[in-house]
Amino acid sequence: MKSKSLEKAPEFQEVLELKRSAAYTGIFSETFKLIDIMLSIPVGTATAERSFSEMKLIKTRLRSRLTEQNLARLMRIAIEGPELNEINFSEILDIFKQSNHRIIL
Repeated sequence: MKSKSLEKAPEFQEVLELKRSAAYTGIFSETFKLIDIMLSIPVGTATAERSFSEMKLIKTRLRSRLTEQNLARLMRIAIEGPELNEINFSEILDIFKQSNHRIIL
């Protein structure tokens, strides 16, 4: 037997309207923070799994000493970067040829 308060859960729009209401802001501030956190958590785990998969490909044994900043940059390129068919490699090579900032090993 369900209790009367649990028969109908509030709709998403109702929660947002209640959250915007100034009357409840002070009383339920911690509850609204919890609602914000819950609404920002992804429903599925595909994004996290894809990110860890890309990190495993980027951070190999030879690249294990990458700084956090460089690892984050490489992951952003790998996950959100342009497709390889969209990159004009000849233009990139021309820019590299024109630059004088080469390191001779």
